[in-house]
Amino acid sequence: MNETWMNISFILVYLSFKLDAICYGYVWIITRENRNIKRIDTNCRFEIAPYTSKGENGVLQVVREIAEDLTALLLLKQNGLQELE
Repeated sequence: MNETWMNISFILVYLSFKLDAICYGYVWIITRENRNIKRIDTNCRFEIAPYTSKGENGVLQVVREIAEDLTALLLLKQNGLQELE
């Protein structure tokens, strides 16, 4: 195992034991793929909230609800289209 993956595994272990919950020792990993997030927003600033809440079933809302009781990590995979910059 290389050093990067060791660091990631240590972080996940640390996070998994931070909360006294039913899933003590676990981290929920929530993934979303095929994202087209612009780097610069409409105000010419770097995007700081790549996932906004869209109603009750928005991903951010779901993650927040899960993370109230459990340790959760949201991973986003960006498509990286150049015309979105």
